[in-house]
Amino acid sequence: MLNALYPNCRSKNRGTQNFELLRNGLLTLLLDDYHALYLRS
Repeated sequence: MLNALYPNCRSKNRGTQNFELLRNGLLTLLLDDYHALYLRS
């Protein structure tokens, strides 16, 4: 999906893409945990 957004700078922005994927993954995990806690309370 990210490669479709950056077709011209794929190798140059690989580090940035990895950072975005990591950040999005962490945000998703945090939101899932928060949602589970919210449903439990």
